[in-house]
Amino acid sequence: MHKLIIWFFNNLNNIGQTLSLICSFLIMTTIIYWLEAIFNAHWVWLDFIKPVLDSVLNIANNILPFSIYLGETTLDGKYIIAVILLIFIMFVLRYLIEKLSDLKFDYNNLHNKQKKIFENNFNANLKNAVVSKEIKITNYAVLIKTKLHKKFTNSKDRFDVQEQNNIMNRYIFKKTNVNFELYNDGFLYKFDDFNKIDNILDVLFKVIESTAPLDYVICIQAGNNMEQLNKLAELEYFGKIIFCADTLLRYKCNKSHRYGTQCAGIIQISEDKTLEIHEFQKIL
Repeated sequence: MHKLIIWFFNNLNNIGQTLSLICSFLIMTTIIYWLEAIFNAHWVWLDFIKPVLDSVLNIANNILPFSIYLGETTLDGKYIIAVILLIFIMFVLRYLIEKLSDLKFDYNNLHNKQKKIFENNFNANLKNAVVSKEIKITNYAVLIKTKLHKKFTNSKDRFDVQEQNNIMNRYIFKKTNVNFELYNDGFLYKFDDFNKIDNILDVLFKVIESTAPLDYVICIQAGNNMEQLNKLAELEYFGKIIFCADTLLRYKCNKSHRYGTQCAGIIQISEDKTLEIHEFQKIL
């Protein structure tokens, strides 16, 4: 419908511009026709337009017939009336063209406003639909892998990595009341309330920032996409709490956010698929 209305605007403008040019041409040829009558001449090239000019002159003569006498020369007033009439019509056309342009501008503004309102409503409805879908995802998994921190690998002190892992797992259980299960050479924790993930992040950041001689990679995945969680663990982003874009979307649906997020990179996992990696950060 919008394209049809714009088509009408454009064609009305073209018609108006064409009629305005025709009026200008008729004004010019009427004056030349008048000069031909004054000098009692005959210009052959003017013959093609004379039937039209005669019709215009007849109309002008019916409106206000008069003549001007200059000695032995008589000036027929219909030429003057015709020129004035054509000039008036041309100015009316120019006025209508200008108003049509203003009307088109106003219509475009109104259309853009309505389009913006529609887009805003559509985006709001889409956002609500996404939020409604995402908040249904309540479970999530945390996979932790550890290794001896590189600054302790050549240390004279000998650290029992297994014992350090036990200390970590006991601490997490104490704070969350959730037991781990061994999974993919790491420790898998499963939680069922994503809306309270900030409380778990408090615990995980304390683990990363502890003075233990371990280095940690912590991967979080909303829902049950264990394949994606495994892919995160394979990246071995030690010292970070990482997750994928789908988990970020779920996190944004939470009512509160005590932690910031930042893109940690985009990796190519196949010819037509990439994985967007993000990390949690403390808000200073």
